Amino acid sequence: IAFPFSREVPYVAYADGEGGKVTMMKFGGIAWEVVGDANFSAGTALYTSIAFPANSFTPYVAYQDQGNSSKATVMKYDGSSWVTVGDAGFSADSAGYTSLAFPSDSETPYVAYRDNGDSNKATVMKYSATVTYTLSFDTQGGSVVADMANKSTGATFALPSFPTRDSYTFKHWNTASDDSGTSYDADASYTMPGGNTTLYAIWQ
Repeated sequence: IAFPFSREVPYVAYADGEGGKVTMMKFGGIAWEVVGDANFSAGTALYTSIAFPANSFTPYVAYQDQGNSSKATVMKYDGSSWVTVGDAGFSADSAGYTSLAFPSDSETPYVAYRDNGDSNKATVMKYSATVTYTLSFDTQGGSVVADMANKSTGATFALPSFPTRDSYTFKHWNTASDDSGTSYDADASYTMPGGNTTLYAIWQ
């Protein structure tokens, strides 16, 4: 059972008799109401645990997801439907006694559970959203080179082949338009920094 921010409205999540899937309900003052769809988990759910982020009315639930090899899954109600937070079944092995919590100043869910794949020892995980960036190419008068989107920090990949430009020969890519930065050959390996970045074509 849990209460949202500044409201004395109890929420409860449980494995429903209809296939043992998760259902969440809240008490509206007169009667209990289903939050979103009933039986919303992929399969039977055990060890349900619910929590609210600080200053939030968004309910989250963690559980052992028997629809995903009995691993841990976290879902939240976004106001219209239940959505999975990150990957379903994210734990390395089956997870027992799942417990969900939020820091007092954060909307990052933490899940503690018994790690059945590691001698039944305790494991704590937190959700970290993957942030991606775009690598753009300014060919400075040459042929168009498409952006490379959805690249996460630290990802390594090959740069595109050189562009073309009438009466010019492509020398390399550079982090500065005046060739004063770091240079990279066409098709060279490149590691994505932590932000949107532009490389410039340098011509001879």
